[in-house]
Amino acid sequence: MKIPLMKRGQDRGYAVPLILLGFLGVFLLYIILVYPSERAKLLNIDTDNGEEVSPLGEGTEVLYSSGERFEVGRAVGSEVFSWKLNNAIVSHAAVPKTLDSTANRVMSATLVSSDTESFSANNLNLANTKDVVVKLNIESIKGNPKIQIILNKTMIYEKAAAAGETNIRIQPGLLDEDSNPIYVKVLHQGAAFWSVQSVSFNSINIDQYYYDPENSISPQNVIISENNYRGSRVNLIFNVTSAVTDGELNIAIQKPGAAKTVVWSGAPELGVATASFDIDQIGIGENIISFEAKKGGEYAIANTTLKFFAESQPPAIKTYSFDIEASKLYSGRVIMLGVKVDRIIEPGSLFFTVGASPLSYYFPSADIASGAWSYTQLDKGKLKELGNKIILDSVNGRFSISGLMIILK
Repeated sequence: MKIPLMKRGQDRGYAVPLILLGFLGVFLLYIILVYPSERAKLLNIDTDNGEEVSPLGEGTEVLYSSGERFEVGRAVGSEVFSWKLNNAIVSHAAVPKTLDSTANRVMSATLVSSDTESFSANNLNLANTKDVVVKLNIESIKGNPKIQIILNKTMIYEKAAAAGETNIRIQPGLLDEDSNPIYVKVLHQGAAFWSVQSVSFNSINIDQYYYDPENSISPQNVIISENNYRGSRVNLIFNVTSAVTDGELNIAIQKPGAAKTVVWSGAPELGVATASFDIDQIGIGENIISFEAKKGGEYAIANTTLKFFAESQPPAIKTYSFDIEASKLYSGRVIMLGVKVDRIIEPGSLFFTVGASPLSYYFPSADIASGAWSYTQLDKGKLKELGNKIILDSVNGRFSISGLMIILK
């Protein structure tokens, strides 16, 4: 008997359904026979005996979880233009300058006499002075003498002499602009009234620490053409590779034909930071963008990019509500917050508040990675049994969040 050939468009009968049923049967048999843990992975089940598994591992318990995906942070949009800037090092550090000194001086005292060395700290620019430091370098001591330091007729230090180095810092508020007589005295003390006591100084220095602005500003030229001047918001994204945060870091822009304006100020920690400002803060033509360290600040900046955005997504926050059983809340164990960042849309810090507290806590940008959990301990004093709230936000970045857990550890 001849079997007719199938023609294009002709009904294939039961051939295709039978093949599909065969594949389905093999797959179901495989699912039944594999180990339960492998089956859970295949079927994307994240359970352990019906209970949710904590990402912190054995010995921890999930009190609340959400796998909802959403974004939090400031408004973002599509990038329309970017400009790469050079690395910068800015320092407005306090550097020492010796105002007066003596070396290899032995000062002695008896019950009825003392020894005094006079110094002066004159012609100070107090607005640019961090402090004045009296530096005592003592080689040896005989007996039990004490040291006094007198500034402008006021005793500011009195202690028993001790070998080694001692620094006495004088704040600008105690100093006069023009003249400051300083006296270092060695006095007798103790019951041995007949003895001669002494202090052998390697050196006594009066040093002024003043803020040196020589390397405090790093300006760069950025040329914006008319074609690239688009969008509504500008981000300057930079990586802080070293920082001394005694003084703030300013970012200033001088656009064509205008005065310099500070568009961002802060004391950024190590890691990626973002300065965001409106497009009208920068202009068409040659702009001067400067990193500026304020008094006491020292910063090294790398990987800096200026980006123009057309804003399309508004700022976003997320509120979680949850309860905690009394036996868990008052168990004496630590309660942790875990947040999973699926993607860093714009780098920055991830902030959260607990309940009605006005205080905000945060994960710094250096501790946040795409696809990873970040953890912190919660203050149990801000938690209760019913009606807890946690609000996620970011004022300087934007993140895609894919998980949040409250964990008992």
